[in-house]
Amino acid sequence: RTLLNDVRTVISKHKICILNAEVRTGKTHVALSVASDYRNVLFITKKKAISSIGDDYKTAGHTFNITIINYESLHKVTKAPYDLVICDESHNLATYPKPSKRIKAVKQFVVNDLLLLTGTLLPESNSQIFHQLWVSPHSPYKNCGNFYKWHKIYGTPEIIYTSYGEAKGYSKVDYDKIKGVVEMLNVSFTQKEA
Repeated sequence: RTLLNDVRTVISKHKICILNAEVRTGKTHVALSVASDYRNVLFITKKKAISSIGDDYKTAGHTFNITIINYESLHKVTKAPYDLVICDESHNLATYPKPSKRIKAVKQFVVNDLLLLTGTLLPESNSQIFHQLWVSPHSPYKNCGNFYKWHKIYGTPEIIYTSYGEAKGYSKVDYDKIKGVVEMLNVSFTQKEA
């Protein structure tokens, strides 16, 4: 059993994989190795990581077509069909209840396979899983349509109090209700395992 094979198996089966690995465990190398199975790859990351990912790509001798871009510059990318979209720091797609501009931008590019890279999958709430998967047409939650319908099934209604008064809260989702999907798509890796 290898990390690379685990990721490949999950993607081939579900068209989505979450590589949930701690920092300094080689997520980028694994992602690029998986990407070598594809022709056209879009790698979305933060601006300061672009050059190191490009260096890793060259050093490994990869030959597939890759576009490496930061989330804020997605509007500069042509909508060519990508065989694989890699979203680094995918917890940045975890806003709710409404999809952010960033989430909507990413969704336009994901037509085939999706690889989510993160070290903190659900940093604040279990509700954060929805939009990370919603960007893919293969989301296991696609039949829910939107976050509100999904939350009716998986969430617990709550009232929160803000400076504006009472409002509906959407952060409460019992992990047991989403555990099956998360575990089906998740490949975890720790520094100790590395």
